[in-house]
Amino acid sequence: MKARLFLIPAVLLLCVACRPKPNKVSDAANTGGNGQPSVKVDRRLGNFKAVPGTPFQMAPIVAAEWERSLLSKSNYPAGQTANYLFLDTETATFVKLLDDNRQLITNTSQFPTGPKACRPKTACAGQSETVKSIVYTIVKQDTNNDQRLTTDDSQTIAVSDANGKNYTELIQDADVVYHKVYKQATQRLLVAYARDGKRLLDVIDLTKKQVIETKPMVALGADVK
Repeated sequence: MKARLFLIPAVLLLCVACRPKPNKVSDAANTGGNGQPSVKVDRRLGNFKAVPGTPFQMAPIVAAEWERSLLSKSNYPAGQTANYLFLDTETATFVKLLDDNRQLITNTSQFPTGPKACRPKTACAGQSETVKSIVYTIVKQDTNNDQRLTTDDSQTIAVSDANGKNYTELIQDADVVYHKVYKQATQRLLVAYARDGKRLLDVIDLTKKQVIETKPMVALGADVK
């Protein structure tokens, strides 16, 4: 009888130890009913990379492990970017781009691009190698109510200085972002996008962080979505 009594606690301990662990998903992609990410998971700080021509370096804040991606129906590696951390190597200080890590940053572009970023280099010969502005495409809310943050949701175009400061949102609620073109001579950025069923082109003055002109695209035909 005593042997049986000792055996029961041992079996209970084994059952607790073998209990399956819950899967973790990126809160940059998993949302609650209010359109904001709701599941808390581990994050990690990625590798710092130099911002060309400046004393600044930037590193992404990303999901910490391989996980079931909510951006697709297949397995997808960790690395969905939710934020950036900037290091000023001259003052030894840090700046975080956004207040929290609850969004999905789908694209980051540095301007001017500079010869080192061009393939081939002759594609932008004569441009400065010193980055002055960084432009981001960000998904902030689950606007199509599928409980995920993806590029199918509305997108925001924002800009910051090369050190991550002076974050400014320029275009909000874009359904699709088609293209971005930087004009070195005027330091202006052209962004083609769609919003509310209209295709538009915004002219952005990156030095002032302002949209200075919005133009409609030409009609593409009723059969073009």
